Amino acid sequence: ILNYERAKKLSPHDEDVKFNLNLANQKIIDRIDSAPTLFINDRWAEFCNHFSVDEWAVLSIFIFVFAAMMLAVFFIFQKVTLKRIGFFTSFISAIIFFCTLLITNSQYNLEKKHHSAIIMSESVQLKSSPCEKGKPLFMLHAGTKVEITNTVNSFSSVIKTEQNTGWSEVKLPNGSKGWLKNSEIELI
Repeated sequence: ILNYERAKKLSPHDEDVKFNLNLANQKIIDRIDSAPTLFINDRWAEFCNHFSVDEWAVLSIFIFVFAAMMLAVFFIFQKVTLKRIGFFTSFISAIIFFCTLLITNSQYNLEKKHHSAIIMSESVQLKSSPCEKGKPLFMLHAGTKVEITNTVNSFSSVIKTEQNTGWSEVKLPNGSKGWLKNSEIELI
């Protein structure tokens, strides 16, 4: 699941990766439903996630170039109808450019701030606080995807050593939160 999630991050439109990730997710023990969201939020997220950050950036550049070409039409041609077409098309293209630029920026920030991880231990007891003596909340099993919302101490997903003894607060799709050791998860 970890590697399929990483592959999905690199190639979000690959149907084989999506199929294999869904197949692997069917084999995990924990079935966690996500919290309900508004219809409009779902559609907006679906629209924004339709392209990767790089694809949104390239689209923004193409729209900017098109707007610049239409502005050039406005300045170069003397015919009134061509001037109007050039002006209004460049104006509308500029608005679309700024919208795609904002989406690109928000997707980039979301990708950089949103840290997901996969539970690697066979079973994990989530705690109410970042210590061994914390009150146990609930149990999760290997393969469950979680979102990291907070960390205590450093986290190293590359080298798992004694230095990797920090704790991470994780959030499940249904909104439940708890703390677990960094050594029990791996970043996507």
